[in-house]
Amino acid sequence: MKRGKQNNSKTVGSSGLDIREALSLKQDLNSGQAVSQQQTLHILQADRHCDGACKSRKDNPNCLCGVVPAAGSFRRKGLWQKEPQGLMHLGGNPSDQKRHDAVLPCGLNNLGNTCYVNSALQCLFMTPIFRNSMYQIAAPAADDVILGHIRQLFVELQSGARFSADPKAFAQALNLDHTIQQDGQEFLKLLLSLLETKLAESGQPAVQSLVPDLFRGSYAYETICKACGRASQGSNRATHFYELDIQVKGSPALHHSLAAMLCKEELSGENQYHCEFCGKKVDATRQLCLRQLPPYLCMSLQRFVFDMKKLMKVKASDKFSFPLSIDLGPYMSPVEASLDAGVQMYDLQAILIHKGSSASQGHYVAHVHEEGARKWWRFDDETVTVMPDGPVGEKADHGGAPNPVPSGKKMQSTEKGKSKPKGRGRKRKASAKGEDDVDGESTPEPMLATADDSVAPSSNGHQQNIGSTPPQTTPPSDITSSNAYMLLYKKRNWQPQQCVPAAALPDSLQQYIDEQNQEFETACANFETTQQQVRKAVLQQQADVRGILELAPVPPGETDCRFISADWLMRWADSDPELTSIDNSALQCPHGKLLPNKSSEMKRISMVAWEHLVARCRGGPEFGPSDVCTVCLMDMLDAVASANEQGQAREGALAIAEGLDEQETNSAPVSCGYYVSKTWLQ
Repeated sequence: MKRGKQNNSKTVGSSGLDIREALSLKQDLNSGQAVSQQQTLHILQADRHCDGACKSRKDNPNCLCGVVPAAGSFRRKGLWQKEPQGLMHLGGNPSDQKRHDAVLPCGLNNLGNTCYVNSALQCLFMTPIFRNSMYQIAAPAADDVILGHIRQLFVELQSGARFSADPKAFAQALNLDHTIQQDGQEFLKLLLSLLETKLAESGQPAVQSLVPDLFRGSYAYETICKACGRASQGSNRATHFYELDIQVKGSPALHHSLAAMLCKEELSGENQYHCEFCGKKVDATRQLCLRQLPPYLCMSLQRFVFDMKKLMKVKASDKFSFPLSIDLGPYMSPVEASLDAGVQMYDLQAILIHKGSSASQGHYVAHVHEEGARKWWRFDDETVTVMPDGPVGEKADHGGAPNPVPSGKKMQSTEKGKSKPKGRGRKRKASAKGEDDVDGESTPEPMLATADDSVAPSSNGHQQNIGSTPPQTTPPSDITSSNAYMLLYKKRNWQPQQCVPAAALPDSLQQYIDEQNQEFETACANFETTQQQVRKAVLQQQADVRGILELAPVPPGETDCRFISADWLMRWADSDPELTSIDNSALQCPHGKLLPNKSSEMKRISMVAWEHLVARCRGGPEFGPSDVCTVCLMDMLDAVASANEQGQAREGALAIAEGLDEQETNSAPVSCGYYVSKTWLQ
C-alpha cells in the first residue's frame, strides 16, 4: 500500500518557517545563538511583499489593503458608509417636508389610526364658506381650545410651509384614542354637533348658526287619513337632520334607496290609524317627506350593519351607484318642491371612502372637489394627488378594476405611482341593470314605484303607487362603489344670505402662521448647516485616516517598525465609537512579549505611523521585531521537533507495514501473526 511522505516544506502554524527551518533555528537557539532581526521578520511572515492589489491578505502583516475602501467606494456602516452616521442622529431633514407647490392642497399627518379624522377634516376645510367663517371667529370664542386648534389647523392647511400639517394638538384637545379605529361618519357628526354648540355660544351672528345654516335640513312624517283626506296634526312637526341615512344592502343605487326611504306605508287592518278628525280608526298612509334640504347635504351610506348570525357589526361591501349630479326636487314634499319650481339640483362635492373588508378596521381616504378650481383631489393622510378623471377614475378606491385605457392614451397614475391598482369589490354578474361605471353627466329620470312597495316620484313631483316596472339602467354620470361611505352634495348655484368674503386672515392667525413658517424655515436652515458641518467633519476624519495609512507601509529594507493588532486597526479606520486606546493585548504572550505565532492577527507599520497613532490614541503595548518572546518561540520549536519525531516514527511504521504487505503478496499465508488497531496504525 502507498503512503504519503512527510512534507518538510510545510509552514509551521501561523509562522513563516517550514519544518527544516524550524529545526535549524532550534539548534541555533540551543547552541546559544541569538535570533537575528531578519529571522524574526521571517518567523512573523513580515518579510513578504505587498503589491497593493492583493485585496487584504490576512497572512501578510505588510498588507494594508482593505483597511479603508478604495476612493469612491463605501461600506455599510462606520466612517466609510455612504451617508455619514452623524446624519442619522440628526433625524429627518425638515426640508423634505417643504411645500413646493402652493396649488397642491396640504395633507394631514396620520398619528396612528387617525385617517378617519384626516378625511373628515379635509372635507370641511375644502368647503370655502365653512373655512372662511371659522377664520372670522373672534374672542372670546376664538380662545376656546377646540375652536382655536381647528382654526390653527385650517390656516396651516391653507398657508403652511409644510406639505402636511400636524393634527396632534387638535386630536389631544378632543381626547382621541389613537390606538382604536373609529367611525369616520360618526366622528364628523359628533364634530359638527360640538362645533354647533360652541359657535352658538359665541354671540357672533355671522358664525353662531354656521353649522345648521350649512348642513341642517328637516323632514316630517306625514299621515293622511283615507276617509277624510286630511293630514294629521303631527304631520306639520318638522324634525331636523344633519345627514340622511341611505340603505346600501339590497339597494343598487342612490335613487332606489331614496325612493324606498320616501315610499308610502299603508296603515290598515290591525295597524289602522286613529284619525283625530274622524274620531275613529281608519285606513291611512304614512310617509317620510323632505321639507327642507340644506346647502350641503350629507348622505350616510349604511355600510356597517349588525349581522345576527355572527352577532357582530360587519361591512356591507355591496356595489352602490350614485350620480355626480342629482335633482332632489322630485323627492321633496310637493309643497316645498313647488316653491322651488320643482328643481333642487345638487352636485357631488366629496366622497368619504372606507377601504377594507372589516367594520372594525380599514383605511379612510377622501375624494373632494375644489370649488372654483373644477378639480378633484384625493386625500390620503399626508399624500394629496389630483384626480384628472375625477372620482369616476379612482376605481381602486371604489373596489373595482382600473379604468380601461383608451387607444393611444397613457394611463395617468393617481395613487403613489400605481397605474393599475387592484380592486377589492366582490364580483357580480353583468346584467341589464347597468351597474358598470361610465363617464359623463346626466340628470336621473324620475323613478317609478315597483310591486315591492318601492315608490318614486313621478315627473310632476308627487309620489305615486303604480305597477311594477323593469329596472332602470345606471345613468352615465353614476359612480359605482363598494367602499363609498359618505356622500356630500352641494346645492347648485346656492349663495349664502350673509356673504362671508375670503378676506385676509385675522391678525392673530396671520401672526401664528408666520411664526410657524419662520420656525420651520429656521429648522431647515439649521439642519442644512449642521448637515454640512457633519459632512465636513467626516471628510476631514477620512482624510486623516488615509493620511496615516499612507505613512504606514514600511519602506523596503527598513527593519525599524512596529506591530499592531489588525482587528484594532480595522476598527480604528472605521471610527468605532467604542474604541479608545490602542489595544495590542491579543498579540501579547504571558511573558509580556510578542507572540511569534500571531502573524495573521497583526499588521506591520512604520515608526512614523505608529507615532501618529500613539499621539492620537495612546495605549499599547508597543511591539517591535526585537520584542518576539524567545520562550514562546522555543516552545513553538519544541512542538515542531516533537511533531517531526512523531512524523518520522509514523513513516517507520508505514515502511514496516508496506514491507509486510509486499511479503504477504509474494509468499504463502503465515499461520500465525499479531493484530493491531488500524486507526492507531494510520
